[in-house]
Amino acid sequence: MEIVSLADKREFIAELAELHHAEWKHLNPSLTLEGRAEAISDAAGREGIPSIFIAMSGSQLVGSAALVQNDMDTKPDLSPWLAAVYVKEGFRYQGIATELIARCEDEAARSNANAWYLYTEFASKLYEKLGWNHMERCEYKGVTVDVMYKQIASSPEQAKRQPFRCSCASTTRPRVLRSLKGGEEHVRYTDTSKPAFLDMALLRMPTATDKTSAYGRA
Repeated sequence: MEIVSLADKREFIAELAELHHAEWKHLNPSLTLEGRAEAISDAAGREGIPSIFIAMSGSQLVGSAALVQNDMDTKPDLSPWLAAVYVKEGFRYQGIATELIARCEDEAARSNANAWYLYTEFASKLYEKLGWNHMERCEYKGVTVDVMYKQIASSPEQAKRQPFRCSCASTTRPRVLRSLKGGEEHVRYTDTSKPAFLDMALLRMPTATDKTSAYGRA
């Protein structure tokens, strides 16, 4: 099994678009297959944000995962996002999704992100096992999703920076969520006493007015 950048295997864009469309078209019924393929092509960066990575078994495409600027247009302040995590049915339960996610996380760390986010309909338990934390359960595009976040291990560049420390008097320990916008670090807090959920295998497509998300599930 090999994890490679879609930028180096662009001949698989059409097949990947068909797989994603079948899996997530319910999140954006107005998005055509052709529109999805175009969005995937635009997001197929070799590095940085956005990037799409695919799993190959020999010459066969078996899975994908993406690192995107934003995957929920209702949460524009959070970035970056894990999205488009998909593995063909015959190749599931072999750790392929975990490898794809790890590759995206490495890329996020190289992009100096301190935390990243995802939403999922069904896979929150899987993400919990991979170290993701619940942030919120909400309705999005007609379905109930769990929104999750994960702190990203420091890259060598990040390790040189002063670590963030929070001294709070509250008896409820807040979660510290960091994101990068405009080259600056933004920090906000959420109450851990509030339950939250998130799913992991989906991605949204950009609307005509949303050019920053590059590619997503819906």
